[in-house]
Order: sequence, then structure tokens, then C-alpha cells
Amino acid sequence: MARRTIIIVLAGLFISMPCLAKTEPANQIKVMSFNVKVDLGGGWGDRGDRVREIIASQNADIVGIQEGLAHQVSDIQAGVPQYTNYAVGRNDGQSDGESCAIYYKKDKFNLNDKGTFWFSNTPDKVSHGWDTWPRICTWVHLKDKKSGTGLYVYNVHLAAFFSQGARQKSVRLLAERIADRKTKDPFIVIGDFNMKTNNSAMQYLLNEDGETPYAKMTDAWQAIYPGERGPRWDHITFGPDIKVTSIELDEREASDHQALVANLVLTAPTNTNIAAKAEDIGELKPVQN
Repeated sequence: MARRTIIIVLAGLFISMPCLAKTEPANQIKVMSFNVKVDLGGGWGDRGDRVREIIASQNADIVGIQEGLAHQVSDIQAGVPQYTNYAVGRNDGQSDGESCAIYYKKDKFNLNDKGTFWFSNTPDKVSHGWDTWPRICTWVHLKDKKSGTGLYVYNVHLAAFFSQGARQKSVRLLAERIADRKTKDPFIVIGDFNMKTNNSAMQYLLNEDGETPYAKMTDAWQAIYPGERGPRWDHITFGPDIKVTSIELDEREASDHQALVANLVLTAPTNTNIAAKAEDIGELKPVQN
């Protein structure tokens, strides 16, 4: 009888082993980037419901949206109470104009720091820079409540496809701000970049040739599907202390963009390069879009 009991116990242990093997990494996070399309006076009611449904069902830990006006940011927040958000209107630094709002799960993260800068010659002031419209980057520094792991999240909406010069200047400023962050915690950059990964400005940001004076970044889609055509404008990118395990487009229609969702794993931070001086940053060669 005793022998039979031992066999049954051992069998139970073997049966449970596959479940143990599927345990998610301790520092895994799910991230979404979603251009929800600015509400210009029509259709947001139905679209808003679908946007909230997509965000709620994907259940990402962090969600960055682009083009959201103040009422859109509030409407989304009302439908996903498990999140809190930080958003700044690009026209006045408060609530006027499009934002790059960042939502994060309030039971998972503490907000350690936050900010917004403008893609212009005066980035710390509300300003109109190198594009037809003001462009901003909103960022947060989060701390995982359980592990204490820190993470910077940068959410951008860069200049439109016909403004290559503006994008070139913007990625330089973005790379400098990332390198100058207060701590060397891992970072991700999400958003509507308005360019493909083969654009010279995007290649500069990713440090494809190894000559950019900043840490190398990785495009999540290309890491999972190297050489395959991915989202045209939207990207989730990250620094050297992060790995991607999966990425997908949510094909449900709620905007003129689709939500991009990735699962990332944070590793121990490394000593990321400090920003180079402005005079050391070489000119980018113009290319056709």
C-alpha cells in the first residue's frame, strides 16, 4: 500500500511538471501601442466603445495611445478602471490638443517620474517645432510594486511621412533624452513613428550601423519576424536590457491604425551610453520615403 502511494505521488509530480515549465518570466510585461485617431467631430461614440474593448481584452500592463484628445483619454480611462494614465495636450502642455497618453496598471506599477518634451529647438517649453503641427514625447518612469524593477516608457507621435527632415531631428533629440534619463533602468519607446524601419531616421534611432552615439535599440517586430514586412508606421522598440517574446497586430477595426501588442522581458540594466554632445552628432543623409 505504501509503495502504491509513493507511485501515485510521483506520478502527480510528473504530471505537474509541464505546468511549471510554462511559468512566465518574473519580469515579463505586455505592452500596447495604439493610434486611436483624433476625434474631429464624428464617430467617436462607436469607435470609443471598440477602442476600450480592444484595450480591455488585450489586458496589457502598459498602453500608449496617440492622437487622443482630452475627452478621448477620459472616455478610455472610464472604460478601463484598472489603469491610470498620464497625458499632456501638445498645444498648451495641459489639456488642449492631441496627446501621447500612457496608461499603466495601477495595481502593478508605482509612478516614479513623468514628463513631456516637444520636438523643437525648445523641447522643455510648449512649442511648435520642425513639423507642420506640434509633436511631443510623453514619458513615465515606472517601478514594479513587487520586484522593484524600474522601467522608462516613451510614447511618441513623430512627424508625418512627408516631413523627413523633422523626423531626423526628432530622433536625435529622442535618443539624447533617453540617454540622459536619470537612472539607467531599461526603456521602451512606443508610438506612431510615421516611418518604416528602413527609413534612415529610424535606422539612426535603432543604431543599425553601430555609429550612433547612443545605445542600440531593437524593433520588436523585426526581432520576431526578421525581414518580414510589419506595421507601416507603428513600432514598439526597446533598449539592450529587454527581450521580446511575441508581438502581434490586433486586427479589430476601431481606428485608421491597428493596435500593436508585444510581450517583453526585462533583464538586469547595463551601463547605457550617456548622450553625446550635440556637435558630435553627424548629419543624416536624406532619403526617399
